[in-house]
Amino acid sequence: MLRVHSRRQYEGFLLGSVLLSLQTGCTNPTNHLITEYVTALNSTSAGDIEAFLAKWADDLEHTVSQATLRSKQDLREFFKSWTQIFAEWKYKEVRRIVGQDIAAWEGVAQGIHKATGKTVEFPLVIILEFDSRGKAKMAHIYFDTGVIQHQLAEYP
Repeated sequence: MLRVHSRRQYEGFLLGSVLLSLQTGCTNPTNHLITEYVTALNSTSAGDIEAFLAKWADDLEHTVSQATLRSKQDLREFFKSWTQIFAEWKYKEVRRIVGQDIAAWEGVAQGIHKATGKTVEFPLVIILEFDSRGKAKMAHIYFDTGVIQHQLAEYP
C-alpha cells in the first residue's frame, strides 16, 4: 500500500501518475475532456457558469490559492465573485500532459480588472482528475497571486 505523508507527496504522486500513463495522439478520451473543460472554463467570463458546472462530478474537489471547494454551489459562488472583479477572462493553453484519467494543463490566464481597467495576465497550471463518467472530480490550480497584485499596484 502506498502511504502519502504530505500534500506535496500526493501532488507529486499524481503528476508522476500522469507521466507514467501518458498516451499519444487524440485517442485518449481525457485529451478531449481537457479541451471541453477549458472551453467551459472560458465560458464563465461571459456568465455561463452552469456550462462549466456541468463538467463537474457532484463529489468535487476544486483547490485554488489554498482554498478547497467541495460543492457545485461553492464553485458557482466562487465564479460569480470572480466575474464581479474581472471581465473578458480567457485561459490560453501552453501545453498539456494527458494520462488515463488525469492531466496537467499549463496555460496563461488573462482578463481585465473591472475597478481599474488594467489587464492582468499570469501563468497557471491545473492538475485535473476525471471520474469514469468523464466529469472533473479534482482540480488543483496553481498560480502566483503576487503577479496579479504586482500588475494591479500603483507605482510612481
